[in-house]
Amino acid sequence: MKPDTQTRDILAHLSALTAKAATTTARARAIAHLDALAARTAPPQPPDHIGAYTAAAQAARDAAQALARIPRPRRDAAAAAVTFAEQHALTIARRMGGDYSGAVTYSARWHDAPRPATAATTTGEGGQYSRKCTYRKTDATHSIRLDPSGVSALASSPLLAVSARDGLPLVSLKSDGSAVWIVSKGKQLEAQAGWIVGDSQTCYHSTKSREHAAKGYQKKLDSLRREQDAARQRGKDERRARLIARLCDGVKATLADAKALGFCDPGIRAFQASSGIGDEAPLPQLIRTGNPSAVRLALHIARQLKKAA
Repeated sequence: MKPDTQTRDILAHLSALTAKAATTTARARAIAHLDALAARTAPPQPPDHIGAYTAAAQAARDAAQALARIPRPRRDAAAAAVTFAEQHALTIARRMGGDYSGAVTYSARWHDAPRPATAATTTGEGGQYSRKCTYRKTDATHSIRLDPSGVSALASSPLLAVSARDGLPLVSLKSDGSAVWIVSKGKQLEAQAGWIVGDSQTCYHSTKSREHAAKGYQKKLDSLRREQDAARQRGKDERRARLIARLCDGVKATLADAKALGFCDPGIRAFQASSGIGDEAPLPQLIRTGNPSAVRLALHIARQLKKAA
């Protein structure tokens, strides 16, 4: 199925859901208005709630009929894509959104037309800490708005897991490699648009261009393959390298070492934010994080030390 067709199906599904919800709201207002009229408590010139309900119901019927004209398999695929994208976004918001002193809520909504996904954290004044304390808590909402044209390929793409492993979970992915991933700055969510190129083993993110992402991916992939080829021949040397990495507290890995091994800037920043590690770190500290990329960097430097020795 073509991406444009999938996007239209998703928009039709969302339109039907939105129109149905609007009808429910308009109906509740109309009933409340009729109750007020019966009790003679309605204002002299009330809004036309009955007309609003009638219009909303007609719009819902039109949206449902438009959706029904789409073949059943495509309707089911659109519904599945919407459900997955919403649950996926909520999981990301809960995992990456920071805690606040007051009530913290999470939301996953949709742009009403194809446009880049966005993310934000809004804060407001919450309840008092106690009756005797005049200070108030801070409420927060972590929200992600999804792009109808960027979610149909998410569930089936191997890049979803690989990008999340790098600390940059995707919320939008298109056939041309353009993507949007979520980062956490302080306690707040932020969406970052760019390009991603990769496979089931590794990937590279770029905020510059797809060409930049492709070159970075190739460099990272070549480095990974060299490591994999060498690993098949290592065995004993690998165990020695791990021992060196754990014992060499005086040896540190730097940002330059990570970039030389092919790691991208967004991935490095995400690792630093999640691990609390700065621009350099002792090899044992990298090993203790358990992060596959950090362990790989530590072992790479340890092997260099062994060769030099």
